[in-house]
Amino acid sequence: EVLFCGFISNYKKAIEEAKLVLAIEKRNQWALDFLIEITVENQDWEEAIGWTKQLQKITGKTTSEDEAKFDVFKLSLIHISE
Repeated sequence: EVLFCGFISNYKKAIEEAKLVLAIEKRNQWALDFLIEITVENQDWEEAIGWTKQLQKITGKTTSEDEAKFDVFKLSLIHISE
């Protein structure tokens, strides 16, 4: 249990650090990729959509893979709200 609590603490710290990186450098692709990955793992679809949109703004490209992710996220949000 102590190990699990330590993992959660480090996990939250890593998210905070990535957000801090973005506060300093809004166009940091590593931080955005990291936050997208974490929010998808946590099934926090609204956050994942927000980070993905921010990444698309700075890269200037929308791939079919990104569009597919949005479809999955949106369907998940609709399903959850029903």
